[in-house]
Amino acid sequence: MSADEAKSVVIEARVRHGIPREYADLADAGRPNAGTIHGRMRLAGIQGDREQGINADQFAAAEWYIGRHMAYLRLIGAPGRPHEPMEGSGMAGQGVTIPDAIAEWNKVLRVLQDISTEQRSPVIAAMDTILIRQAFVHQMVGDLRLGLNAIHRAFLAGQRRAA
Repeated sequence: MSADEAKSVVIEARVRHGIPREYADLADAGRPNAGTIHGRMRLAGIQGDREQGINADQFAAAEWYIGRHMAYLRLIGAPGRPHEPMEGSGMAGQGVTIPDAIAEWNKVLRVLQDISTEQRSPVIAAMDTILIRQAFVHQMVGDLRLGLNAIHRAFLAGQRRAA
């Protein structure tokens, strides 16, 4: 099998699993993030789709939020959740206690609640539906962007400046 044939097989597999054909070109087909909703939204953003796409900062915030959410669930012992540490979650290190994890998650929820109240928007529902449940709801894309921007400003923007 030639390299071009292999790439075409990858593209067809991605299309079968829900990636729109216009985002499944040869450059994007092999990207592992194409298997998630927020990954496909990032690919849409790279392609210039302003209606469904997200930018790089929003994608980083989505990854951070998912990592924190899973780490929080793991630390409190939620059933059916991963029990191995997740890189990049920030709560995967040793010495993190359940009260610390709860306090950290409450900070995340407070930021999302503040932007939700300020914008009168179901931000937390959008974050849960699109990022955690991996269900794309077109009507929630704007709410998701609001939440991701708030997460980025509150938790990630300072890290970039410090680096």
